[in-house]
Amino acid sequence: MSLYAADGFGYHQQVEAYFLSLSKIGVMLSSKDTVLMQTYRQSGVPVEIVCLGIRRAFAAFVEPPRSLYQCRHAVGQEIAAWKARAAGHHDLPAPPPDARPSLPGRDLPDPTSRRPRPRRAARACAPSPLPPPPAPLPPREPWLEAWHRSMERLIDLGKNSEDEHVTRCYRWAYKQMNALKEEALETEDREHAAAILPLAIGEVEAAMYDQLHNSLHPDMRAALEARLPPQMHRALRSMSPAAAHRQLRVWRRRLLEEVFGVAPFFVP
Repeated sequence: MSLYAADGFGYHQQVEAYFLSLSKIGVMLSSKDTVLMQTYRQSGVPVEIVCLGIRRAFAAFVEPPRSLYQCRHAVGQEIAAWKARAAGHHDLPAPPPDARPSLPGRDLPDPTSRRPRPRRAARACAPSPLPPPPAPLPPREPWLEAWHRSMERLIDLGKNSEDEHVTRCYRWAYKQMNALKEEALETEDREHAAAILPLAIGEVEAAMYDQLHNSLHPDMRAALEARLPPQMHRALRSMSPAAAHRQLRVWRRRLLEEVFGVAPFFVP
């Protein structure tokens, strides 16, 4: 797994995928939305800040927004807060060269492992003492917060998964996320890693959906494609190959979520 957009998923696709995961409308964003994303990107706004604004808009609106443009005011509030934090930020002294930064969740459990069922206690047995409280986690590294939040979400999804196809894909994503973390820890430029990391997490998430789709029997894949509305087939024929590929992936994500219950794990 690489930090550097090996899949070409990129800034626009990450924002688009996050918006569509909340909106459930299953269509590409408009040209006005694309221009807005380009403005955010050229201004150096991190992708997770845009996604935080989108989440704020969905929480505030009575009717879910149907375009990124409708979320622009909430995104603007997150951008203002981000700039205020950046203005008051003071860099911490760099750690020794041989010291790897501590990260909570370095030994996170496999998300698809099942907890053993507790044995029944004997009737005459005295009540067991309460277990000791868990040891506190080490301080979080701010530049890896996006990874940590997303990994916690992935673990929760894996523990609750009942479908074997989805379980295998969560396990695959878990391994990719751990590899991504190891690469991030080896990166000397933390500021660059913090900017790229959410995009790389988005790549892992998108590839997880592709893994699930490719693992299905051809008959099941054909059945999924048959659920595409007729107007979508006509729209795909009028698009460029790259745009048609993106739109088809968006629809596949939606169908896989509806049929198999798979869910995105990226948390901005």
